[in-house]
Amino acid sequence: ITDKEAVLIDGYTQPGAVKNTNLTGGLSGTPVIEIRNASGAIETGLILTSNNNIVKGLVFPDMGNGDYNGSDHGIRIIGTGNTILGCYIGTDYTGTIAKGLGTQTAIYIGNDSAVIGDGTAAGRNLIAAVDTFGLGIGSGIMLSGKNHRIQGNIIGGLNKNGTTAMKPNDGWNESIGLWLNASTGGNKIGGTVTGQGNVLSATGSQGFGMWVN
Repeated sequence: ITDKEAVLIDGYTQPGAVKNTNLTGGLSGTPVIEIRNASGAIETGLILTSNNNIVKGLVFPDMGNGDYNGSDHGIRIIGTGNTILGCYIGTDYTGTIAKGLGTQTAIYIGNDSAVIGDGTAAGRNLIAAVDTFGLGIGSGIMLSGKNHRIQGNIIGGLNKNGTTAMKPNDGWNESIGLWLNASTGGNKIGGTVTGQGNVLSATGSQGFGMWVN
């Protein structure tokens, strides 16, 4: 999305799609619209260049072409004030099978004031950092910019139940749940109200739930 602002993409309007109703614990929802990479050549599923867009209820499996050039993402956020709610990124639509994002990042945030999960049950995202290409690195969210809100998500290497690991192709890859660049600041990650907390995890022998550099 490059020119129009405040666009709403709502996958839950699709018949058969079910919103999550669990404020904590596992996710009960089933989004059914998948943005697929059938050819294996697509690097990024959705790029949000404009501002104040809202994306709900989409699934992003198998993004990335494995060329390790730094641009394999499920969602790349370049504009300000963009919101991602109720999406599954890096898994299939069931939220139980890892469908990794090449060697890079499920959600890359390069500007300010993004909202990834809003503390409501329906807003919780499943964001997988599982590198199914087996090339050595993957992250759930890579965070730059300022004043972001990240609440209620399952981030890293767990399936939609929040208890079972989705394994990568190899045992040595470095998967990071939440990667914060040193320049970021003013963020609200989790919170004190029920439903605002995130579940952070990682996979592989060198994985980290959170990394700050």
